[in-house]
Amino acid sequence: MQKHGEDPLELTNDYDKALRAVLDKHAPLKKKVQKGTKPCPWYTSEVQQARVKRRQCEHVWRSSKLEVHRQIYVEARNASTACIAKAKAAHYQELLQTADNKSMFSLVRSLGATQKAVHPEFDTLRDGCSRFSEHFAQKV
Repeated sequence: MQKHGEDPLELTNDYDKALRAVLDKHAPLKKKVQKGTKPCPWYTSEVQQARVKRRQCEHVWRSSKLEVHRQIYVEARNASTACIAKAKAAHYQELLQTADNKSMFSLVRSLGATQKAVHPEFDTLRDGCSRFSEHFAQKV
């Protein structure tokens, strides 16, 4: 028999309130705004189909552990990688063909191409310093 005031539902609610109070005090819920990733402009329907096929083949192989399924997965993986590379190349080739000089150079820089500074080679530090000073002496 239950005593007055010891309703299991009421006790559960009280326990839940107490736990929530402790959690809110020591580990309050924080809202985080997650920035969306930029969509890949080269991500085409062919790329998506190749990736879906790759994941399906991978799932079959990991489930069965058979060598024949591994080979099928490897072929699908290679085809997916090639499809992605082809789509990227086509996208950037189109961008380069339609770009003017300024936007073309910024596009090339965004792809990671950098120009390295060329420094002259000297046999000794003294030789380098003297040639450097001769250059400015000739200018003046």
